[in-house]
This record gives sequence, C-alpha cells and structure tokens, in this order.
Amino acid sequence: MTTSNTNPHLWSLTLAALFVISILAPVGEMAARVAGY
Repeated sequence: MTTSNTNPHLWSLTLAALFVISILAPVGEMAARVAGY
C-alpha cells in the first residue's frame, strides 16, 4: 500500500487544524482576559 494517496489529504487536514488553532489561540486568550480569568 502506498501512502501517496493519503498524503495530500493528511496535509490539508493538518494545515487546516494549524490554521484554526492559530486563529482560535489568540481569541481564546483575549476572551479569557476579558472574562477575568
């Protein structure tokens, strides 16, 4: 079995996860500061 078929899908998933995390991390920090935590 070759992994060349699943590689692009895995890469797109990891890139999407990193993108979402990079956006949500600062927002979560700001929300926590605003809430007083």
